[in-house]
Amino acid sequence: KDLLRYYCYHLSGNYNQAEWSLNAHYSKMGMGIIGDSWKDGDCKFHDIEVTGVKKSRESYGLVSVIMTCHRYNDSLQIAIDSVIGQSYPEVQFIFVDDCSPDEDVGKYDGMLEGIEVTRIRMPKNSGTYACRNAGLKLAKGDYITFADSDDWIHPEKISNSLDFLIGNNADLVCGRYIRMGVNGGIQWNGVRFARFALMGMTFRAAVLKERLRGFDERMRHSADSELFERARVLLGERKVLRYPTVEVVALESGSNLTSEGDLAIDWIGTSGDRVKYSEAFRRWHSQLGRSKIKNTTDRFF
Repeated sequence: KDLLRYYCYHLSGNYNQAEWSLNAHYSKMGMGIIGDSWKDGDCKFHDIEVTGVKKSRESYGLVSVIMTCHRYNDSLQIAIDSVIGQSYPEVQFIFVDDCSPDEDVGKYDGMLEGIEVTRIRMPKNSGTYACRNAGLKLAKGDYITFADSDDWIHPEKISNSLDFLIGNNADLVCGRYIRMGVNGGIQWNGVRFARFALMGMTFRAAVLKERLRGFDERMRHSADSELFERARVLLGERKVLRYPTVEVVALESGSNLTSEGDLAIDWIGTSGDRVKYSEAFRRWHSQLGRSKIKNTTDRFF
């Protein structure tokens, strides 16, 4: 209901009530709220800022955050800031450049200057899942999560996800995300406003590296969905949990994989090649569930 209220108030231009509605969601979840100045700028995506959140003293161990990027975008700064601004005290930031042009690399240099970050540059453009797997090789954390280069994540996202993971003895947890335009309007898919944030799943590192063995890097789309569903088959549903907190705000730019073409996710649902891939990996998962296959990197689809 809070997201529905936000949608309606923002659409009508009542930004004071729009901000209040989104903050009502965070308040119910016991998380920091967006500052009052957001409504003064008409609740635009690039102005999102949570105030009053302090560094947590409680740590479960090091968390590696892997961000992949191909080409500079004007939301990259907010994405980087939301990673380094996490309340969780022990974070390894890994930035993987998917063979961007030299002029973009220069921009990355400026944005990452003075930040403690592990950088990787792919020798050729390989797609986000190959980049994530490259990041896994340098990840030192006890836990691993991911961040997209054009998304904002709540500063308590890591702390919140680890509280849930540890508290429920899970191996993989996933919150929710909303898709927002630059003007602050949020996307409705015909059924709901918030989807599960598979792009920002949080794992126990040993499970992701040794049991699941990372992402299907042959693909440039939907491999996060495949990994999530594969985890449910191999680990069991009690070890793979979802929770309702909106921790990620994804930019709806109209020029990304989830918003256009045969790979789109529109208000009806998935389309084109995504559907074909989903059907194929689910057939393979059914074999995994009935067999004793150990090497989950062998894809029979």
